[in-house]
Amino acid sequence: MEDRGAMASTIHTKFQAAMIMAMLLVAGVAGADLVAPVSATASSMQHEDFSALELINGNGLTEPLTVDSVIGADQSQCWLSDREQLTGTVDFDLGAVFTLDTAVVWQFNAGPEWWRVNRGVQTLDIYVSRDNTDWTRVVAEATLAELDYTGQALSLGGTVAARYVRLDILSNYGNDNYTGLGEVRFAGSVVPATNNDSDPVPMDPVPEPASLALLGIGLLGMAVRRAVRRV
Repeated sequence: MEDRGAMASTIHTKFQAAMIMAMLLVAGVAGADLVAPVSATASSMQHEDFSALELINGNGLTEPLTVDSVIGADQSQCWLSDREQLTGTVDFDLGAVFTLDTAVVWQFNAGPEWWRVNRGVQTLDIYVSRDNTDWTRVVAEATLAELDYTGQALSLGGTVAARYVRLDILSNYGNDNYTGLGEVRFAGSVVPATNNDSDPVPMDPVPEPASLALLGIGLLGMAVRRAVRRV
């Protein structure tokens, strides 16, 4: 009996350790570094103070920069379309090919509330490319919350390899004059140089680390239950 009790205790201890490791892995994904594009161009802008560069320079975001960072209401730190150009595109160059799984977008938050209301992006598509020529749509008609000024994470539906990302803006929240955004980042890691070619995108989807961690917990739990029964 003592040997069985000791075995059960050992199994329980190992299970607890595995649970802790899995939770740390999930936390690591949540705190992953965000990729800042090296350049951005939009199909229109109101004037230079509202250019697409305002989407990548970090102006107005609380530090340290995470998904939970809040963008302030300074008028000079957001992108704004030209008058009556309510739809259009914003293209981002990441400077290298990255494996990406998430786009993080901060909503338009420039000026007093009466001025910025209804100008934020409501729906958009997301396209990716390795060569800035061949584009693949990976997100269709995603919706941004209007008055949420923290980062809004948009899943790319799996892991894709891309250097260029395009936001195709389909609608705003009803303003007849302008459409705007606050800031944009992406979650991913640099692809090894041997993969920096013009292969099609997206890549074959792979499980995200958090999903792998949860799968491991489930399999380990099954193994523990079987071992306890044998004890």
